[in-house]
Parts: sequence; structure tokens; C-alpha cells
Amino acid sequence: MRDLPLDRGQRRLLPLPFPLPWGYHRFYLELPGKIYKALIISAPGRAAGFSAEKGWGVFIPLYALHSKESWGAGSYRDLEGLLDWVEERGGDLVGTLPLLPNFLDQPFDPSPYAPITRLFWSEFYLDVTRVPELALSPEAQQLLNSREVQNLLADLRSSPLVDYRRAMALKSRILEELFRVFVQNEERKQLFRRWLEENPLALDYARFRAAVNKNRVSWEQWPRRQREGVLIPGDYEESRVQYHLYVQWLAWNQMKKLAEKQKLYLDFPLGVHREGFDVWHFRDSFALEASTGAPPDAFFTQGQEWGFPRCIRRESARPGMPILSPPCGIT
Repeated sequence: MRDLPLDRGQRRLLPLPFPLPWGYHRFYLELPGKIYKALIISAPGRAAGFSAEKGWGVFIPLYALHSKESWGAGSYRDLEGLLDWVEERGGDLVGTLPLLPNFLDQPFDPSPYAPITRLFWSEFYLDVTRVPELALSPEAQQLLNSREVQNLLADLRSSPLVDYRRAMALKSRILEELFRVFVQNEERKQLFRRWLEENPLALDYARFRAAVNKNRVSWEQWPRRQREGVLIPGDYEESRVQYHLYVQWLAWNQMKKLAEKQKLYLDFPLGVHREGFDVWHFRDSFALEASTGAPPDAFFTQGQEWGFPRCIRRESARPGMPILSPPCGIT
């Protein structure tokens, strides 16, 4: 390339001597005493067309999807009903916010973008009335039909806002009764054991949740051994471990039923709660001294602080090939 006089404020048109293949290219311009570089993106003028007709779908946060059976927020059953409703009208897709577990007691943070983990499903959206143990538990049925619970349900349904703490506390009361029936059903327990064998990380997750229930403070305030990811009997109540495994299994089953229907789009959070399971369990994958956010823009002139620690993509033995542990990438 020949040298060109390029004074400040001037522009030069430099046609490339050959067509560039599609992709990203680094362009260098060498002038006397200076080298300039720029990124050139080569792309087709328009995207490829589709032979099929355009489809359509709907998007709604599940917590706002109320029905007569809702407990102050939508449930997996309500989402299934919406999937059927859209399909009957020729729709192709239903989208919603992340359906991942949150802290809904102590600590408390219901944000769908600050999940405890990105590896399991939220028990908050369970449809208790579809759990098989309900038909076998007179105690749970009596509690559910009691004046106290029915008044609470009416209050939750009439509230203009979702009361996550009270709704989850009520749902947990019923689920604990159903769990007592479940442990006596050998056929159901065999299905549960098969799921646990296929999802061994669920046990670590349940132990973490049980330890949170017992300590009721962030894991960063736990004794050193527990902070470093080692939990032993005595650090948690075993009954709570089994309870958390049970509700995760229920959530997995109800989500599996949804997945068998038409296309379901779930938003995915960029990070996880600092006090959650993923950060505690996959410590080497997070930089706790750094947090994630976004630079200033026209709307957020001061930038954004999202509050969750940065996830580290460690390099593998093969140059340029990152190791994506579960918190950093979809498994």
C-alpha cells in the first residue's frame, strides 16, 4: 500500500484490492511514522430468507401469569395452560423470565436475575395440586382446605404485588406434608433415586440449601471449613436436605412436562447471586473481588452495577480453549 498524505480531519477512500470473505478482519494502514488499525466486518447485505411463513409467540413473566388456581403468582401449570392457549391459536413460542431458584426467606432476594444457581429449577412455581402425594395425604388436604390457608390464598390472589415470602412459606408448609407421604412410597422413591443418580450435583445443592436454612446468614459468614465448600453431618439437618431434593425432583418433573410441549423460551441470567450455591460450590470460577455490570450509556449515564461476582473462564491445556464450568456456561 502506498503512503498517503493524511492530515487531521481528512478522509481517504481506500478500495480493497479483493473481496473479503464473510467474517471479522483486522485492517492495518501504515503511514510515515504511524500505523492505524481498524476492524472490518464483512457480511451479506441481508439475512437468508425462510421458506416457511413467519411465526409468532407471546412473552410474559410467569409470576404475573395468574389464574383461578394461582397462589398469588403463576405456576408451572399456568405456564402449561398458556402454551396450550397459544398453540390452539396457531402460535409457535411462549417466552418468560428465568425460572431458577431464589432466596425467598433469609436471605431474601426474589430477582429472577439473581438466582441461587443456574443448574436447577425454582420450587416457587411448583403447582402443589399436581403433586401425586396430595391425593394420598389427608393432613395436607385438611391443611389446604382450612380456613386459615384459604384466607391466606385469597389475600395472596387479591394483592396487587407478588408476596414471594408469604407465598413460598405457605407452599413449603404443604410440600413438607407431601414429603412425609413420599418417603413411605417405595415406587415413587425408586423414580426419585433414578433422578438423583442422573443428577448427582443435586445432593450438594440440597446440602447447601439446608445449611443456609440452619445458619440463616450468607455462606461468607460461615465457619472456614464450610466457607471452603466442605459440609459434613451436623452442618445441616438431614431432613431439610431430603426436602430440598424432593422439591427439586418435583420441579424437574413439572418442567419436563412443559418441555414436551411446543417451543418454550426462557431468559437466562448473566450471573448468579453472590451468596448462592454456584459461587460457593464453584469458587475457583468466580472473582469475588470483582463484580459485573455495564458501562454508561444514554439511559444509564452512571453505568450499571449488577451485584454478582464475575465468572472466570479458565484456560485449558489446549491454547485458546476455555474451560466452561457450569456457572460460566450452559451445560
